[in-house]
Amino acid sequence: MGLEYLELTMDIEEQFGLNIPDEESTGLRTVGELLDYVVQRLRLRSGGPCRTARTFYALRRDLQALLPQASRIRPSLALAACVPVWGRRRVLAALQARGYCVPVLELSETVCIATVLAAVIGGHLLIAAVGLSVGAALGTYWGGVAAMCLWLPLAVAVLALAVRAARRCAVQFPPDCRLVADLVRRNLPARPFTTSDLALNEAEVRRKLRQMVADVSCLPVEQITDDTDFYFDLNFG
Repeated sequence: MGLEYLELTMDIEEQFGLNIPDEESTGLRTVGELLDYVVQRLRLRSGGPCRTARTFYALRRDLQALLPQASRIRPSLALAACVPVWGRRRVLAALQARGYCVPVLELSETVCIATVLAAVIGGHLLIAAVGLSVGAALGTYWGGVAAMCLWLPLAVAVLALAVRAARRCAVQFPPDCRLVADLVRRNLPARPFTTSDLALNEAEVRRKLRQMVADVSCLPVEQITDDTDFYFDLNFG
């Protein structure tokens, strides 16, 4: 075909981000065939209306980029087996930076017990040390009174410090996000992709394509129909 058709093809490639091979473009004789071809290419590129599949493939691609050793990621795979403990917080932070909704890691039962024991033992030792120091300075009676007054604030402070330190050890996925499929469901689009959405998108694509044909041919867009022939009607030969 002639320069007009080449210009139209280049405009379509730039507008929709497609690469149209010459052998395929030369076989499209009418505007309707061109419209159907572009719409079909866009549908294949978008992966169709399955939002779950699109979300899973995007998540798998990003996980494999962050974890090169994770070669086989399936929806039924446990996240604990996919994301190693030593890099779990880093990987989730990287996913969150890419726009994903990630779960908040929880403390394991062992870490919780260790945190409580550390807080209790540390609190008692600190209170005993403060009581001895105050008792030596104020005497046995007033030292005991001061220790009793300081017991609760010191206990709360020690527990808060222990919990803050334990949060850095939180590496367990919550019960509602144990599998890759659970993480996919967390990141599904807010509104399902429906056939009406697809129809509206196709209508917009067809409207833009007709306008592009009209601009290249210098004809009113009302005269561009599906049956318009590039050779005989538009002289694109």
